[in-house]
Amino acid sequence: MILNYALTFVERVNDNVGDATMALRRALTKSILLMGLGWLIFAGFITGLITGIVAIIFTEILVYLERYSFFYLGIPYPGETRIDISVLNKVAEGIEPYRIIVLYSLATLLNGLLVYLLAPEAQGHGTDAAVKAIHHKWGHTEPKIPPVKLASSAIYVGLGGSAGSEGPLVQSGSGIGALIGSLLGADRYLRRILAIAGIGGAIGAAFRAPLGGSIFAIEVLYRRDYESEAFVPSLVAAITGYTVYSVYTGFKPLFSLGGVHVKALDVAIAALVGVLIVPVAYLYVKTFHYVHRVMSKLFPNLFVRILVGGLTAGIVAMIIVYAEPISVLALFGRGYEMVNVMVSVKLGIAVLLVSIIGKILTSSLGVASGNSGGVFAPMIVIGALTGVLTGTIFADYLHVPVSSPAFYAVIGMSAMIAAAAKVPLTAIVMTSDMVGGNWMIPASGIASVVAYILSGMELTIYKSQLLNRYRSFVKPW
Repeated sequence: MILNYALTFVERVNDNVGDATMALRRALTKSILLMGLGWLIFAGFITGLITGIVAIIFTEILVYLERYSFFYLGIPYPGETRIDISVLNKVAEGIEPYRIIVLYSLATLLNGLLVYLLAPEAQGHGTDAAVKAIHHKWGHTEPKIPPVKLASSAIYVGLGGSAGSEGPLVQSGSGIGALIGSLLGADRYLRRILAIAGIGGAIGAAFRAPLGGSIFAIEVLYRRDYESEAFVPSLVAAITGYTVYSVYTGFKPLFSLGGVHVKALDVAIAALVGVLIVPVAYLYVKTFHYVHRVMSKLFPNLFVRILVGGLTAGIVAMIIVYAEPISVLALFGRGYEMVNVMVSVKLGIAVLLVSIIGKILTSSLGVASGNSGGVFAPMIVIGALTGVLTGTIFADYLHVPVSSPAFYAVIGMSAMIAAAAKVPLTAIVMTSDMVGGNWMIPASGIASVVAYILSGMELTIYKSQLLNRYRSFVKPW
């Protein structure tokens, strides 16, 4: 009985603390809306402007290294070539898998030296570090981290490391937002909001997703909640970052898939895609965290861990590419080229399946060991591969008249993002931004919600994500 009374008392104290925290947040939010919304919009605009410029510089370096890497491999650079069956034949005939190890060795060595010597905090994927800083340090990021993160990631991903470009941009964008808040004399709470807005600016530019970037910024912090008071500055930053980036590169979606005729049957099958994505998301997330735990235990020295993880990822990529040469488009670098290939050229089930497994292994071995890069882009590629694999099975083996591969690629992306990153609204909106159309929203919404619910609240690639805003206890650094 005494124990029951004690437990009841603790629960009431927790509820009161939570209520008091939310009351304080509401009071602060009201004060911002009445007195400082214009100031926040201005600060969000400056944040988006700078993050957009940073995204341009980072992407230019990354693309330059990618172009060199594909040339060294002996295959056409997909970013400058229209993909068709003849190009794929050139890839299959011209690829020299052993050269993957050469590039991975160079990428891992340079990345490891930069991170180990200049900023060990820049290791791994940057989004989780940004989320952690927002929850525990009011968004504060050491000034040396963003430039080291950007440089090391550009080298690792540009030279073939299986990872994304969003991680370094998110971490640097969050740091830029917090820095702008400090320069403008903002208090800790407003500085934290601008750090969140910096995430929106980075994603808006990196994925050409102005609305999706703003939603990602307020949703990625929690598995079942939103930082709603940061939405307006995040939206301004995301739109500004997207505009600055697109003025330089052109106003076009990340994936040019065109319009797709969606049938009623496709919308129904989307729910099944959401179900099938869950075990793939589970495999990706669990593999990533398992590699991180094992490598940290076996190799306490960061530099050694980065080298071992990167080289192991390179060996895995080489073996898989030797068996299925076309998989190099998925395993090498960001892997976006494979998405464009899948929607224009019919690929066999073996290539799709091997690419899924290979992308999970190479991304986990490389980034979880400390190599600098993002985990969101691999998530997109894995989801697209799984979606197209599902559609191919329905069409070729079950003889069901389904829609084009582009439809299933987008549905797979949405479901994977919702399950592995716990951002279902982002999954629906961002994929619409990335493909430049809203033709997939109904089916994408169904697949994302199903995957989000079935995957459970504990499964997430971002370990610093909290359940809801009651759990966020930011402290002064």
